[in-house]
Amino acid sequence: YNALFKATDIIAERIRALGHLAPAKLAEAKTFAPSATSVNHTTAAEMVADLITDHEAAARRIRDAGTKADENSDLVTTDMLTDRLDFHEKALWMLRAIIAA
Repeated sequence: YNALFKATDIIAERIRALGHLAPAKLAEAKTFAPSATSVNHTTAAEMVADLITDHEAAARRIRDAGTKADENSDLVTTDMLTDRLDFHEKALWMLRAIIAA
């Protein structure tokens, strides 16, 4: 949670540095998030599996955005996205290890 909260600030600062307005309210930020689905987990394994799905989706979107940033020679954004991708890939490794245990 703390890492993701910190990431929102870093991403918002980058959006501003690129000359755009970053979403300032939760209602605005929701427009960028995937649509919410109903969650009804009964086991910890189901919760972890759901987190794996979310981290996989985030990693795919980050790879796509990083490729576009790189194609546009935006090294700062590419570097920021590489850091975010590293976070999500490590989270995936840990979550997969939990399920495998």
